[in-house]
Amino acid sequence: MNGNSWGIEVTNSDKHAHDSFALKLPILVIFILMITYTDTTHAQPSEQQEPRTEIPLTLGLGGATHRFGVSINIAYPVSFQTFAFEFLYLAEVKVPLGEAEQPPASKDIEYSLLYGLRMEGSSGVASISSGLSIVKSIHVFSNGPSSFSLPLIYTVERGVSVAIPLRIQLILKTSEHFGFGFTYFSSFNSHYNYDGIVLSLRRVIN
Repeated sequence: MNGNSWGIEVTNSDKHAHDSFALKLPILVIFILMITYTDTTHAQPSEQQEPRTEIPLTLGLGGATHRFGVSINIAYPVSFQTFAFEFLYLAEVKVPLGEAEQPPASKDIEYSLLYGLRMEGSSGVASISSGLSIVKSIHVFSNGPSSFSLPLIYTVERGVSVAIPLRIQLILKTSEHFGFGFTYFSSFNSHYNYDGIVLSLRRVIN
């Protein structure tokens, strides 16, 4: 776990903010380039075409620092806007140390309602969105090193908080209904701020 979780240690907050910004900067640059080179002439349907309701379903697999992540995003695009619901599951990655007992993994589960802007062209889709989310957290803190001879002692803290999520998604189209890319995610809440990247697989449902 990072030292800034749940306010137990605040001395590393500046470092975490710097690392978070360092990760966001290249993502934002790529996002701008994606918009620049996307052929927006295909973004709007022609007058002869009947309007279609398309529901993009995106599955993500990746994570954050020392964490494994899975996401499910269901969006409803309207012109250059997008409305979405997303489920994000993050679990701490535990490395077994011999036969020593390990404390349970820390977890964060986030349910987000998102609103954002999107640009779609013949080659891909780019979007940036934010909104409100609920984060259910289970954070585990070990009270000392693991030992074969001493009993394992750890502290479990549970909580629910309201958060502000941020999502930046870049998808390259392989066909009219399929695409792949990545999604940058971050969550700002009162307990534990986190961010990371998931590889995304997108399927459009008509």
